[in-house]
Amino acid sequence: MWFDAGHVHDAEYTASPIDVFDPRCRVLCALLFSGVLASIQSMPGLLAGSAVPVLLIFAGSVRELTKALLHVNAVAVFMVILLPLTTPGPVTSGLRLALLIVCKLNLISVVMVRMIVPLGVGRLDNVLADFRIPEKMRVLLLLTARYTLLLMARAAVMTRALRLRAPDLRGGRLYSAFACMLGTTLIHSSDRAERSMLAMRCRGGMAGFSQRRPMTWRLRDTLLCVFFAVNAVLIAAISLSFIR
Repeated sequence: MWFDAGHVHDAEYTASPIDVFDPRCRVLCALLFSGVLASIQSMPGLLAGSAVPVLLIFAGSVRELTKALLHVNAVAVFMVILLPLTTPGPVTSGLRLALLIVCKLNLISVVMVRMIVPLGVGRLDNVLADFRIPEKMRVLLLLTARYTLLLMARAAVMTRALRLRAPDLRGGRLYSAFACMLGTTLIHSSDRAERSMLAMRCRGGMAGFSQRRPMTWRLRDTLLCVFFAVNAVLIAAISLSFIR
């Protein structure tokens, strides 16, 4: 069972230089780096934190990464429009905040797409199990991520079908059609969730869907963690120096 993100990961996933590292190392480094990036409040600190994501851009298919970032920035457009209008103070203050958030969103997305998404649900479950995360929490997190993406994919397909079959819809009829489309999508999602629950019960829980894969922590994994930790400290120091 793979992480079902059609624009990020599929059966034809190409090998990446990051694949040589242990999945636990990749998850730890990605979470640490993303946490540091999310806490940055200055553009110089964010600029210092962009070095690793820029390197990761070329650690795989640039085309697939571009598709993923297009999906992410479709939401970011609304922030760029709304924050300058809703943030107290001058418009430039809101625009600066919007720019900071959009940059963070893109940098964190690059890190997650390159280091965590290709692992798939099976290996992520193995990593979380090694981190002593309870099984119920692991199942909740992994299935929520999987079926959120499935819901997004189905909604996108039905939206495309609606536009192809009725390109001239406008006004109230268009909103009614979209409401019916979303309702149908949610009903199908409910049916799928029930079938998934029955399948899990028949197979003995999460263990019936994934098999543990051997993971070996090597020296290179330690070195990568040290590199990310030093980089995170450097980014935090630069960010704090400009805030003062």
